[in-house]
Amino acid sequence: MYLPYWLFEVEASARYSCNVGYSDRLAGKMDFSIAPAYGSCKTLHKDVMTCASDSLDSSLLEFIGPWRLEQMQRFTLKHTEGADVRAFTITAEDAWLTAKTILDQRTQKECEKDLKMSRSVEKIRDLTIDSSYSQKRIRRLFVPVYLTSCEFRGRKYYFLINGETAKVYGQRPYSTSKLASLSFGGLGAAIGLITGAKMKG
Repeated sequence: MYLPYWLFEVEASARYSCNVGYSDRLAGKMDFSIAPAYGSCKTLHKDVMTCASDSLDSSLLEFIGPWRLEQMQRFTLKHTEGADVRAFTITAEDAWLTAKTILDQRTQKECEKDLKMSRSVEKIRDLTIDSSYSQKRIRRLFVPVYLTSCEFRGRKYYFLINGETAKVYGQRPYSTSKLASLSFGGLGAAIGLITGAKMKG
């Protein structure tokens, strides 16, 4: 199938404050001296993706990326032949709420990275971030995904396969370790066949 996504290009600006810890290794001290720190960082994110369809479990989609966006092609009617193309059921406005959560996580990591690289900080405490985001561009995107499932004790378990990289992620039944091992042995063969078919082109 082809799943719809919103692709955001966003400029993130953030100001942060925190308490940081340094250790005086030259003096042979391992105790940390704590001092306040302030700073700012700005980053352009071109690859913030959020699914635009509510037809699949979002917890599965989270783990089958990333996608090689530099190899994107223009979507044409040829791509719909023999494929299940899902509709855009989530608006760009609602998708933006999810995108902001992703950006918040990235911004925090950028601020921590900036602190550690520019100040040789070893401990960061009480980090507070004031961030703002400016949308530069929004695009519609379809990504290729294979969906398969198996049934165990009356319940269906779903597996997704990245149609570009053949990365696999799915649900599994929770039972005894022996039963889980037997279940995975059977599933591995089925996934291997599907993945192999994709890798052969």
